Amino acid sequence: MQVKIQYKYVIEAINFLSEVSLKGKQSIHRTRFIKLLNEKLKQISDEELELVKEFAGRRKRPNIRVGFFHNL
Repeated sequence: MQVKIQYKYVIEAINFLSEVSLKGKQSIHRTRFIKLLNEKLKQISDEELELVKEFAGRRKRPNIRVGFFHNL
């Protein structure tokens, strides 16, 4: 099965799945799915930071505060 979630909804999907009450195998599969979503969120966050660094140029401040995913 393939699930498509837009980047902007990854955090909301993780939060929703975390709040759902499940038992047994469903809970195990939910936990695995949340783990995959967290890995994807980390990848999205890293790619966003790379893009900002690439296109922002050199700044005097080395710490660049960017986007939605880095404010977590």
